Amino acid sequence: MAEVSSVLLGRKVIYKTLKNVWRNLSNNNNLNYCLNLVKKCDYESYLSTLLLRDRQRDGAFVLRALQVELSQIRDLVSDRQIGRMRLQFWKDAINNIYELIKRHDLSRALFDRILRARESQIRSDIPFSNIAELERVSIATSPNTANDDDDNNHKDDDDDNNHDDVILNRAVGHLGKAQGIITLLRAIPHNAAKNIVYIPVSLMMKTPINLYLKSLERCDFNPLNPKLQLRNSWLPIVLLINRIRLKI
Repeated sequence: MAEVSSVLLGRKVIYKTLKNVWRNLSNNNNLNYCLNLVKKCDYESYLSTLLLRDRQRDGAFVLRALQVELSQIRDLVSDRQIGRMRLQFWKDAINNIYELIKRHDLSRALFDRILRARESQIRSDIPFSNIAELERVSIATSPNTANDDDDNNHKDDDDDNNHDDVILNRAVGHLGKAQGIITLLRAIPHNAAKNIVYIPVSLMMKTPINLYLKSLERCDFNPLNPKLQLRNSWLPIVLLINRIRLKI
C-alpha cells in the first residue's frame, strides 16, 4: 500500500506542477519533485535542462518529469489494463488544464501523440522490426518534436517564416530520433534483467556484438554489473563548455 500511495503522490505532484507552471505560480516543493525525478531517472537530460534560460527551465523540467512518468508505466505495471488506466489519468489531466498549456504555444496534438505512442508500447513487448520503426516511435514519444500535421500544413505555404519552421521542425525531428535511440541503448541492462529486448531485429541480425560481449565476459556475464553502467564523469564539463561556445 505504501508503494501505491507513493506512486499516486508522485502523479499528483507532477499534475499540480504542470498546472502551476503554466500559471507562473509554481510551488517550489512541487517543482523540486519534478527536478529530482528527472535527475534520478534521466540524468543527462537533467544536466542539459539546467543550462536553459530561467524562463524556460521550469516548464522544461515539468515536461521532462511527465516524460519520465509516462515512460515508466510499462515497467511499473504487470497488468496492461492498469497501464491503460494510468495513461487515462494523464489524458484527463491534460484535458483539464489545456487552456493554460496552450497559452505557451504547445500543441495539443503533441501531447495526444505522446500518449498514443506510450499506449501502443504498453500493448507489446516485442522488439522493433527495424530502425525505421524505432525512429517513428522515438519521434512520437519525444516532447521536442512538432507534430506531423504542423509540418504538413506548412508544405503548401510559401511564406519564408513558415519555410524556416519546417526546416526547424525537421531538425528537431532528427533530435527526437537520436534521443530515442540513445534511450534504447541506455536501457539495455535494465531490459535485459527482465529478459526483454527492444533492439531492432534487423540490426541484431547483421551487427557484431563481440565488443559488448567482451566487456560482459570481464564482468562474469552479469549485465547489471556496475562497471557496465558507469556514467560519463566528464559529461557535466563537456555540456558546460559547449554551452559557453553556444553549441547548445
